[in-house]
Amino acid sequence: METIDGYLTRSLIKDEMKGGAGWRRVQDVANACAPTKPKMTWAAEMLLQAEQDGLAEFDMVGTEPIYRTTKTLDQAKTDHPSYIP
Repeated sequence: METIDGYLTRSLIKDEMKGGAGWRRVQDVANACAPTKPKMTWAAEMLLQAEQDGLAEFDMVGTEPIYRTTKTLDQAKTDHPSYIP
């Protein structure tokens, strides 16, 4: 199963190639990472914990919460060298 930290870190790398910033919706994280149902509840709780632990950054797009890793792009690439095309 995908970890939230790994997913958000690789999202940063992927988005950097397309000019984005690695932000993901709770639903995106739930679809990629949640091992249990209800997936959205699990993902929201884990993302809140990741934010409190300093692993994720929180923002809002309208009424929808979004998250991204707090790692720099260099840290992300160091953590996932095989993910760099």
